[in-house]
Amino acid sequence: MQFIKGGFSFRMKERGPIWQPSFTNHRIRDWEDYESHRDYIRMNPVRARLAPCPDVYPYSSAAGVLRMDPVPQGLKPRFYEEALTRR
Repeated sequence: MQFIKGGFSFRMKERGPIWQPSFTNHRIRDWEDYESHRDYIRMNPVRARLAPCPDVYPYSSAAGVLRMDPVPQGLKPRFYEEALTRR
């Protein structure tokens, strides 16, 4: 992310700011950290009063209308498959 952010900022510096002042990135440390950030993001439409609950916001994966492509077999350790199927 830092590479992308730095490259865009360098190229576009003459045209004004690119990133929000509060933008930060965070490396996910473990499964619990992932779930915490996922849940936070999932609740953004509710906090912004765009939907009463995340499940009915149509532009979110929480609505259940988006599906992930299957993970290629060579990249599919068992613990990832189990983690993706539990809720």
